[in-house]
Amino acid sequence: MIVYISGKISGLDPEITEKKFKAAEEKIKECFHCQVVNPYSLCQSKFRDNPAATWLDKMVVCISALAKCQGLCRLPDWCESEGALIEVAMAKHYYLFLYTNKITQVRFYNGGCFSEKLPHFTVQYTGLQIGKGIEDWGAEKGKDYFCISFRNVHDCVNCCQLLN
Repeated sequence: MIVYISGKISGLDPEITEKKFKAAEEKIKECFHCQVVNPYSLCQSKFRDNPAATWLDKMVVCISALAKCQGLCRLPDWCESEGALIEVAMAKHYYLFLYTNKITQVRFYNGGCFSEKLPHFTVQYTGLQIGKGIEDWGAEKGKDYFCISFRNVHDCVNCCQLLN
């Protein structure tokens, strides 16, 4: 899987922007174990010898890179950027997976509604990736599934019922 980073670049301090996109790239690689397209680095590399490159020149390169991706991760400032708005619209149109870095916890319930009385537990969410399921757990052989990565199970309520 290849994930594209979408966020504000234009009008920001280049050093801060580079650090922001590099940090996002490292976090995505850590969480999703995948390739990442960093548009800031891509444009820095592509237009190093062409300081007269326009916003449109850069967007053509970025949209071409996005077209080869299966997912897009929106940085918190994405909605302040015309380019990121275009990227997100394109991602939605072509059914790319959209990720955000705001989800930190997921609660699992055993039952048909979300009542605090039902058995449940909370985990620290660390990522989502596409991978092969485990046949012993009911996955079909060779089929791709969304695999949720998590750690630190906590807030167990009536968890003994889940084990029976």
